[in-house]
Amino acid sequence: MKRPEQINPHRVKKQLINDQLAYVQSIGKQDIEPLSEAVNQVSGRGTVVRCFLGATTLMPLRSLSYVAATARVAEIVPCEQIQFVNVLHVNESVNSVDLSSSTRQAELLSHVGGMLLRLFGSDIASKAVFAQDSSSDMAVVKELRPLIDVSLKGNEKLQNELDAMGAKHGGDSVLYGAAHVAYQDINSFAPVLLNPGSTAIAAADRVVTVGGLKERTFYNLRMVVRDELDVNTLLPSAQIFTNHAVPPYYVARGGEQSLEHALKDGVDMNLATDIAARRDMQYLFNTIETLGDRK
Repeated sequence: MKRPEQINPHRVKKQLINDQLAYVQSIGKQDIEPLSEAVNQVSGRGTVVRCFLGATTLMPLRSLSYVAATARVAEIVPCEQIQFVNVLHVNESVNSVDLSSSTRQAELLSHVGGMLLRLFGSDIASKAVFAQDSSSDMAVVKELRPLIDVSLKGNEKLQNELDAMGAKHGGDSVLYGAAHVAYQDINSFAPVLLNPGSTAIAAADRVVTVGGLKERTFYNLRMVVRDELDVNTLLPSAQIFTNHAVPPYYVARGGEQSLEHALKDGVDMNLATDIAARRDMQYLFNTIETLGDRK
């Protein structure tokens, strides 16, 4: 039998960066090998494209642009499932975000995000699930904390970056960094459905994670810590960085519209007075317009 020709991951990387609907800026420097493994699984079996959405008591309308970018990546990278994981329990524990409020906001996003995904077509929409972490995941996160502390010794630049993030947004940024390792690098992490139904969470043999530019600091931390972890616990993972400058669960400081407000009173682009938020919203509108032209 003739061996199938291997897909060049560097070519896929270039395709992702040049694709306006993907909204991708770059791919993790150490992630070409796991990206190659993902794109050469032509059926997508065992590959999960995953976007972490954090937790908030007021979801920005702009969060839908993360849903759009992740869906487009999943059109280019073959996958078995697309998982939008709301990190609700970690944020309750680390950043004191009220769980009932953040759950309601996550459910709101899942409803509207589901409608957006249907514009991509049935193949993408049927693969997508909205999920969350669980309270039991915090045990793994806390177990990792000592390893994170050891890994940061002698890495003053990374330590300062994490300290600055903690000072800016509150909470324990080092423990939050431990959550990134637990959720993205350890193969035991298994999100649960936000709204349990007939769809099951797919087991991940490899993950392609889509996240904004703020993920760079945590990515650098993960790469340091991965070297200290048991190789048998590691999950092959490729990190894709989008052009989003503000995480999906923060309302941009310069001002933007919330998802709740948009549903109640309609979308008002004039409320996106933050430059970065406005750019993300423009990307979202351009994506919706392009998807409409596909029909």
